[in-house]
Amino acid sequence: VFVVQIDRTAGAVPTNVRADAIVVLTGGRARLEPAIDLLRGGSGERLLISGVDTDISEATLRRTLGIEDDLYACCIDVDKDALDTVGNATGSARWAAEHGFSSLIVVTNDYHVPRAMLEMTRAMPDVDLTAYPVINRTPQSEDAADRVDRYRVLAGEYAKYLVAGMRGLFG
Repeated sequence: VFVVQIDRTAGAVPTNVRADAIVVLTGGRARLEPAIDLLRGGSGERLLISGVDTDISEATLRRTLGIEDDLYACCIDVDKDALDTVGNATGSARWAAEHGFSSLIVVTNDYHVPRAMLEMTRAMPDVDLTAYPVINRTPQSEDAADRVDRYRVLAGEYAKYLVAGMRGLFG
Protein backbone atom coordinates (compact mmCIF):
# COMPACT_ATOMS: atom_id res chain seq x y z
CA VAL A 1 0.00 0.00 0.00
CA PHE A 2 2.85 2.37 0.85
CA VAL A 3 4.60 1.71 -2.49
CA VAL A 4 1.34 2.24 -4.39
CA GLN A 5 0.88 5.54 -2.53
CA ILE A 6 4.41 6.58 -3.59
CA ASP A 7 3.71 5.65 -7.21
CA ARG A 8 0.46 7.64 -7.18
CA THR A 9 2.26 10.61 -5.64
CA ALA A 10 4.97 10.42 -8.29
CA GLY A 11 2.34 10.40 -10.99
CA ALA A 12 0.64 13.47 -9.55
CA VAL A 13 3.31 16.15 -9.91
CA PRO A 14 1.30 19.37 -9.91
CA THR A 15 1.51 21.71 -12.89
CA ASN A 16 0.99 25.45 -12.69
CA VAL A 17 1.13 25.18 -8.92
CA ARG A 18 1.05 28.41 -6.88
CA ALA A 19 1.45 29.16 -3.18
CA ASP A 20 2.75 31.96 -0.99
CA ALA A 21 6.16 30.27 -0.79
CA ILE A 22 8.17 27.12 -1.45
CA VAL A 23 10.06 24.87 0.95
CA VAL A 24 12.56 22.31 -0.25
CA LEU A 25 13.72 19.61 2.13
CA THR A 26 17.35 18.92 1.36
CA GLY A 27 18.62 15.44 0.78
CA GLY A 28 20.09 15.74 -2.65
CA ARG A 29 20.63 18.14 -5.51
CA ALA A 30 17.73 16.55 -7.40
CA ARG A 31 15.34 18.25 -4.97
CA LEU A 32 16.95 21.69 -5.12
CA GLU A 33 16.84 22.35 -8.84
CA PRO A 34 13.05 21.86 -9.23
CA ALA A 35 12.47 24.10 -6.20
CA ILE A 36 14.57 26.87 -7.72
CA ASP A 37 12.75 26.42 -11.03
CA LEU A 38 9.43 26.84 -9.19
CA LEU A 39 10.70 30.06 -7.60
CA ARG A 40 11.99 31.40 -10.92
CA GLY A 41 8.65 30.51 -12.52
CA GLY A 42 6.69 32.55 -9.97
CA SER A 43 5.11 29.64 -8.10
CA GLY A 44 5.96 31.31 -4.80
CA GLU A 45 7.39 34.56 -3.41
CA ARG A 46 10.24 33.01 -1.43
CA LEU A 47 12.08 29.72 -1.11
CA LEU A 48 13.32 28.11 2.08
CA ILE A 49 16.08 25.56 1.62
CA SER A 50 15.70 23.52 4.78
CA GLY A 51 18.38 21.30 6.25
CA VAL A 52 21.48 22.58 4.46
CA ASP A 53 24.71 21.03 5.75
CA THR A 54 26.52 23.46 8.05
CA ASP A 55 29.76 22.91 6.10
CA ILE A 56 28.26 24.31 2.89
CA SER A 57 28.68 28.05 2.50
CA GLU A 58 25.96 30.14 0.92
CA ALA A 59 28.42 31.16 -1.83
CA THR A 60 29.03 27.49 -2.65
CA LEU A 61 25.30 26.82 -2.66
CA ARG A 62 24.65 29.76 -5.01
CA ARG A 63 27.49 28.80 -7.34
CA THR A 64 26.69 25.06 -7.43
CA LEU A 65 23.03 25.65 -8.23
CA GLY A 66 23.60 28.61 -10.54
CA ILE A 67 21.44 30.96 -8.49
CA GLU A 68 21.69 34.60 -9.50
CA ASP A 69 22.87 36.92 -6.71
CA ASP A 70 19.78 39.14 -6.95
CA LEU A 71 17.39 36.17 -6.79
CA TYR A 72 19.28 34.75 -3.83
CA ALA A 73 19.31 38.07 -1.99
CA CYS A 74 15.63 38.80 -2.46
CA CYS A 75 13.96 35.47 -2.29
CA ILE A 76 15.98 32.57 -0.83
CA ASP A 77 16.44 31.68 2.82
CA VAL A 78 18.67 28.89 4.10
CA ASP A 79 18.01 26.81 7.21
CA LYS A 80 21.05 24.99 8.59
CA ASP A 81 19.39 23.94 11.85
CA ALA A 82 17.16 21.10 10.59
CA LEU A 83 18.82 17.71 10.96
CA ASP A 84 15.84 15.55 10.02
CA THR A 85 12.28 15.72 8.72
CA VAL A 86 10.88 16.83 12.08
CA GLY A 87 13.44 19.64 12.13
CA ASN A 88 12.49 20.55 8.55
CA ALA A 89 8.85 20.79 9.60
CA THR A 90 9.39 22.85 12.76
CA GLY A 91 11.84 25.20 11.04
CA SER A 92 9.51 25.60 8.07
CA ALA A 93 6.59 26.35 10.40
CA ARG A 94 8.60 29.03 12.17
CA TRP A 95 9.72 30.53 8.81
CA ALA A 96 6.16 30.49 7.40
CA ALA A 97 4.81 32.20 10.53
CA GLU A 98 7.55 34.87 10.46
CA HIS A 99 6.65 35.72 6.86
CA GLY A 100 2.88 35.35 7.23
CA PHE A 101 2.64 32.56 4.64
CA SER A 102 -0.60 30.58 4.62
CA SER A 103 0.27 28.25 1.74
CA LEU A 104 3.44 26.36 0.86
CA ILE A 105 4.69 24.07 -1.86
CA VAL A 106 6.75 21.29 -0.27
CA VAL A 107 9.44 19.90 -2.56
CA THR A 108 10.98 16.53 -1.70
CA ASN A 109 11.60 13.10 -3.23
CA ASP A 110 8.54 11.06 -4.15
CA TYR A 111 9.32 8.38 -1.56
CA HIS A 112 9.65 11.05 1.16
CA VAL A 113 6.33 12.80 0.46
CA PRO A 114 4.08 10.78 2.84
CA ARG A 115 6.31 11.29 5.88
CA ALA A 116 7.25 14.85 4.98
CA MET A 117 3.62 15.85 4.58
CA LEU A 118 2.71 14.09 7.84
CA GLU A 119 5.36 16.06 9.74
CA MET A 120 4.66 19.35 7.93
CA THR A 121 0.91 19.07 8.55
CA ARG A 122 1.56 18.28 12.19
CA ALA A 123 3.80 21.37 12.54
CA MET A 124 1.53 23.65 10.47
CA PRO A 125 -2.08 22.48 10.70
CA ASP A 126 -3.44 25.82 9.46
CA VAL A 127 -1.15 26.14 6.44
CA ASP A 128 -2.29 24.88 3.03
CA LEU A 129 0.43 22.46 1.88
CA THR A 130 0.95 21.16 -1.65
CA ALA A 131 3.37 18.29 -2.20
CA TYR A 132 5.72 18.57 -5.16
CA PRO A 133 7.33 15.13 -5.56
CA VAL A 134 10.71 14.90 -7.25
CA ILE A 135 11.53 11.72 -9.10
CA ASN A 136 15.22 11.22 -9.72
CA ARG A 137 15.12 7.90 -11.50
CA THR A 138 14.03 6.62 -14.89
CA PRO A 139 12.01 3.41 -14.43
CA GLN A 140 12.64 2.33 -18.03
CA SER A 141 16.39 2.25 -17.46
CA GLU A 142 16.42 0.52 -14.07
CA ASP A 143 18.36 -2.71 -13.85
CA ALA A 144 18.02 -5.29 -11.07
CA ALA A 145 20.51 -3.48 -8.82
CA ASP A 146 18.59 -0.22 -9.21
CA ARG A 147 15.32 -1.94 -8.28
CA VAL A 148 16.89 -3.57 -5.21
CA ASP A 149 18.28 -0.20 -4.13
CA ARG A 150 14.89 1.45 -4.69
CA TYR A 151 13.10 -1.14 -2.54
CA ARG A 152 15.76 -0.78 0.16
CA VAL A 153 15.12 2.97 0.24
CA LEU A 154 11.35 2.42 0.26
CA ALA A 155 11.57 -0.12 3.11
CA GLY A 156 13.61 2.30 5.20
CA GLU A 157 11.25 5.17 4.45
CA TYR A 158 8.23 3.02 5.31
CA ALA A 159 9.77 2.19 8.69
CA LYS A 160 10.38 5.91 9.35
CA TYR A 161 6.81 6.69 8.27
CA LEU A 162 5.44 4.13 10.74
CA VAL A 163 7.53 5.61 13.56
CA ALA A 164 6.35 9.14 12.67
CA GLY A 165 2.74 7.93 12.70
CA MET A 166 3.18 6.22 16.06
CA ARG A 167 4.83 9.30 17.52
CA GLY A 168 1.73 11.24 16.50
CA LEU A 169 -0.54 8.72 18.16
CA PHE A 170 1.41 8.34 21.39
CA GLY A 171 3.29 11.63 21.60
